[in-house]
Order: sequence, then structure tokens, then C-alpha cells
Amino acid sequence: FNSGIKNIPIYCISMKNATDRRKFMEWQFSKADLKNFQFIDAIEADHINVDELIHEKIYNDHAAKKIHKRPLTKGEIACSLSHGRVYKLISQDTSNPVALILEDDALLVTDRIEVIDLSLFPIDWDVVFLSSFYKQKPPLGHIQNNLYTAESWGGSCAGYIVSKKGAIKLSNGYLPI
Repeated sequence: FNSGIKNIPIYCISMKNATDRRKFMEWQFSKADLKNFQFIDAIEADHINVDELIHEKIYNDHAAKKIHKRPLTKGEIACSLSHGRVYKLISQDTSNPVALILEDDALLVTDRIEVIDLSLFPIDWDVVFLSSFYKQKPPLGHIQNNLYTAESWGGSCAGYIVSKKGAIKLSNGYLPI
């Protein structure tokens, strides 16, 4: 593994009671020799009160309907709030300039992780999605090697690397959802 990836903090978002998923992620981390990880308890959809979140300006139902053509589900809101919790943690971390965020259903493909080299990232990068799919083929916005801008890709939050600067931007801008 590239030592930059092997040693960066890893935040794995997982429901507190998802013991099977947590065990599977621990197994994957062990297999990949990734030791610097911690589980972050996800916010549970059952604990979401949408009306309260709208009143507190945490969730903007009007914007969700405009962008997604529907209101967000409680699960989607809880997921966004859980990622926001991690952005705050990374923003407050004084010793690490970069972190890896994973959801507990991410599959770690060892040979793909091994080729990640932070020194190849553009100097002003904020977020690099590790889980994505083509929106346009062939992809546009080639940076170098296997790095592309977001022009041709739909992202997924199953796995991504974020710089501290990116985490601060996300932390300051993810609300209202």
C-alpha cells in the first residue's frame, strides 16, 4: 500500500447495532492492513423528525423537491447528517490533512486501493470519490492516470477521500440538506 493511504484516518459510518456489517468492515480493514479506522455511529432514520428539521432549517424540503423532484426520505436525511458528523470530526482534527470516509457496505478492492497515490492528486483537491459510475462515456476532464474531474461521473458516498480543507467546506455547506 501507498503509505499515505495506509496511515490516513478512516471513518466508517455504520449503525450502532449493525454488528455484522461492522465485523465485515473490520475483516476488510485487517485484510488490507488498515489499522487507523474508527466507526462513527450513523444517525438513525427512525429518530428523524422531518417537521422539526424543517423548522430548525436543517432540512429544506422545497429545495429537495426542486433538485430531486421529491422530498428526501428519512434515510437520506439521516445519511447526510451522518456524513456531516464526520466532516466536523475531520475539520477539528489538527494532526491529519486528509481522511478516508467509508459507509459500512463499501467493498475494499485491495488492488485498487494500492494504486491510490495522494501525491498525484491536484494541488487544490477537496474530495476524491472512490465509488462512482459513468454519466458520460468516455469520461471527460482527465487529470492524470485514473483521476478525472466530476464532469463525467455520478458519485456515491460509499467511499471517498477528503482533504481537511474539503471537510471544512463540506462542514460549513452541507446544511440545510
